[in-house]
Amino acid sequence: MIRIGLRIWKTGIATAITLLVTSYFSELDPVIAVVTAIISLQPSIAESIKRGWHRIQATLVGAAIGITLGYIAIELTDLWIVLPILAGLGVVLAIFLSNKFKIQEAVISAIAVVATMVGITSSIVASGGYRLLSTLLGIIVATIINLIFIPPQYRPTLIEEFRSINEQIIILFKSSMRSFISCCGQDLLKAEERVDELKEELEKTKQHLAYYKDELGYRRYLATLPKFVVKEVVIFEKSLKTLDLLLDRILNIAKTTDSRYHRKGGQKKINAEYGKLLKTIVKMSNMVTSVQGEVINLLFTYDSKEAEIIINNL
Repeated sequence: MIRIGLRIWKTGIATAITLLVTSYFSELDPVIAVVTAIISLQPSIAESIKRGWHRIQATLVGAAIGITLGYIAIELTDLWIVLPILAGLGVVLAIFLSNKFKIQEAVISAIAVVATMVGITSSIVASGGYRLLSTLLGIIVATIINLIFIPPQYRPTLIEEFRSINEQIIILFKSSMRSFISCCGQDLLKAEERVDELKEELEKTKQHLAYYKDELGYRRYLATLPKFVVKEVVIFEKSLKTLDLLLDRILNIAKTTDSRYHRKGGQKKINAEYGKLLKTIVKMSNMVTSVQGEVINLLFTYDSKEAEIIINNL
């Protein structure tokens, strides 16, 4: 069953509020305002505020270019055929200036150019100004929606993702070690695909950690963060690096196993003495993976008081 997430609800609410506001001001363009509101919604409060400011800057740059070029096309030349050409040049200029001055919302800047130039039926300055206000309205509504509604709880998501990825890595590690120790054939391509899949999951977890850190940075201005929370972020970061390193090592084991297997011509015969050694190594491997799993669970299932104890004893 497909679940409707918070961001989808926020998009619908932002659309409704934006349309409601524009209905009271006939000069504002509801389509421009709603489109801007939808693309301005961000997955975290801090990201929304930061991107909102960049979008306001980009909108002002784009609107200034659009109004200026629109005035040249309509008021001075009175040749409507010139408008599309100048609009295209305006988009190029807006993107160029946004990149040059490191305004990270070049697309919004380009939209502002088109919004203030296309479909103008009266004074370019007046119409362009109202369309600028429409764009700003969408940005402001989206930012307020993110501030009001509870943002995603990234910490529980991180904990669950770490636990899930770690369990999958343990299974893959055990399989790779069994193949390596017994020197039996292993599907190298399948192993590589599995490692790539888990690395993609790690990348998503890294993104969620970035959002979580953004939220902590935002909240730091409102209240002092406990020391264990800051240290917890360090644990998350180190765990990510460790799991990523484990995946690299597992892939190396798979490649070595494949090389050994082909070098020995698929030989599977194991003498009794080596067989006992293999059993011991397998047992040790199982113990290591078991300890690894317990450590991950220990790190990510504690409450605040236990956290300080664990961290202080690392």
